[in-house]
Amino acid sequence: MPGTDPAGADVAAAFLRELLDRRGRYRERWVRQVTKSRDGEISQAAVARVIVDYVGLRGDAIADYRKLRSRVHRALSGTSLTAETLGLFVGAFSMSERDTRDLWAKFAGAAVDNVEVLRTLAPPPPEAVGLRASQFEVLSSREEHFIDPHGQPERHETVQRLRALADDLGRFPVQFDTPHILVLDASTDASDLYHSTTGSYGFDLIFDSPLRRLDEITIRYSVKLDYTAPQSDFRRIAVRPMSNMSIAIHFSRECLPAEVWWASWRDPFPESEPMTREPVQVDRGRVSKKLSFAASSSIVGFCWAWDDTPRKQRLTAQAV
Repeated sequence: MPGTDPAGADVAAAFLRELLDRRGRYRERWVRQVTKSRDGEISQAAVARVIVDYVGLRGDAIADYRKLRSRVHRALSGTSLTAETLGLFVGAFSMSERDTRDLWAKFAGAAVDNVEVLRTLAPPPPEAVGLRASQFEVLSSREEHFIDPHGQPERHETVQRLRALADDLGRFPVQFDTPHILVLDASTDASDLYHSTTGSYGFDLIFDSPLRRLDEITIRYSVKLDYTAPQSDFRRIAVRPMSNMSIAIHFSRECLPAEVWWASWRDPFPESEPMTREPVQVDRGRVSKKLSFAASSSIVGFCWAWDDTPRKQRLTAQAV
């Protein structure tokens, strides 16, 4: 019967509780929403708030918090976990490819190898451009990424020179992998934050007047980032070929990495290891790299190792 829970729903619910309770970044996401803490318990109210925020960022109708909280309770207790509800958990907590496959496999009562997970785009507001094919050529790009004394990204600054590839272009999308973004400064107005893909959030820079084909414009923006765990790489994805790219990482003198490499990756998933690594020296807390050209679909950036323990969390920005 459509809408009924499969036989593996209770197993998936138990695994979902484990993920939210033990996996660092998932727990950190709902802990930020806690108003009344109970030691040793997952706050279902906080989890519901995360999902409400996610539904709102997708551009869906305003979520009914009480109804979502009831769904969260039924899901985590194992009373009722439907495919739709499981999809909300996966999207709201930006779950990794591996955890997502494991969850759906348990839900379906199937072997992981027999489960195919298709990442679908979460719909942004109708006027947003984050999901459209890129209509800009990046003529030059300068990125400045700042790491705080705790090893966490705290600020990101970008200056880019763009050329329009079509007429009537009034917006340019900016994307990150965290919803905890605050626009500090920009060369033009910025839209509200929206959810652009699973695990990707963004906003649009809104031009004073639409560009015509071959018009050029320089954009600039600075954002504050809120992370609760140290990160160990920064990746730049070039969706279109890019010219004159530079990336710099600024480490706090109080938290310098043990080693740093200029690297490239085959895919953007957090679990993926670099394809290539080239050691670089930290000079007064800073590393930088300039490229004359980056081909379409290139994934390049810096990765580093801290003194204590390897970490695989990262921040990915997406070029368009």
